[in-house]
Amino acid sequence: MSLVIGDSRAVLPTLDAERFDACVTDPPYEIGLVGKRWDRSGVAFDPAFWRSVLRTLKPGGHLLAFGGTRTAHRMVCAIEDAGFEIRDTLQWLYNNGYPKNARTQLKPAHEPITLARKPGPLLPLGIAECRLEGRPVQCGNLRDTEKPILSASMGPKKSTRFDYQRRLLAGEIQGRFPSNVLFSHIADCTDSECAPGCAVAELDRQCPPERIAARKGSGRFFFCGKASPRERLIGGVKNPHPTVKPLHLMRYLVRLACPEGGEVLDPFAGSGSTLVACAEQGRRYFGIEQSAQYAEIAQARLAGVNRDRSTA
Repeated sequence: MSLVIGDSRAVLPTLDAERFDACVTDPPYEIGLVGKRWDRSGVAFDPAFWRSVLRTLKPGGHLLAFGGTRTAHRMVCAIEDAGFEIRDTLQWLYNNGYPKNARTQLKPAHEPITLARKPGPLLPLGIAECRLEGRPVQCGNLRDTEKPILSASMGPKKSTRFDYQRRLLAGEIQGRFPSNVLFSHIADCTDSECAPGCAVAELDRQCPPERIAARKGSGRFFFCGKASPRERLIGGVKNPHPTVKPLHLMRYLVRLACPEGGEVLDPFAGSGSTLVACAEQGRRYFGIEQSAQYAEIAQARLAGVNRDRSTA
């Protein structure tokens, strides 16, 4: 497990081909965020860069890349032009964004995450590890968990709905099928009750009463707001990185993209959220970060994970 200080465009060509199981990363949004030059480098829009990422992934390996609402379309085109297959777009919704200019901008409340894969064997996502707590909800003739699942021992034609129902009833499969919407309660919500104004509660109010009762206390989506002030503290010092992603979210994405024991690449490691999530979730990691300041913060966070494990 490594964290290298350097420009990922120079480091990636030195790495072995087909080394990594997945890439989970938060590239520059290319909007010049808070005047940072690294956020206007153009790297996220460069197909040559994404080809370098593609080369290091195992055939069938997945890529999860955050993007900005104004610029993600250009990043997606570059990823596709590099040779990736675009599989989906996850929507991370949250409630604690704010507009930089209240007169000319809307309140930011979501960020798209591109899900792509390197051509090759159709490797499964970490569906089982990313299932959400709660029992299945009746919806017409189907339940929201009644989806075929592929496994190493079953070919696509043998992975039938009947077999899935058998495994579900036998208790081999638990929880709700993960969605491509990553949605957030508001800060005052509790595990048992939503606060006034919560969008999740509003969605529930629009559903038939019997479905609301069946869903009470469980989630249809994955819930996660932005990184809290407490999470940004490292040794009592605030993490100065402007785009720190919450660990709860990164743990989920790491489990989704990479099998346990596999290795994750993050070519824009920043202050280390992806790497910390990997360390906590039993995945190996290789991070690249061009800022020595942010790399030092990432190392401090990783050291904290190691200390916690050694004292556990």
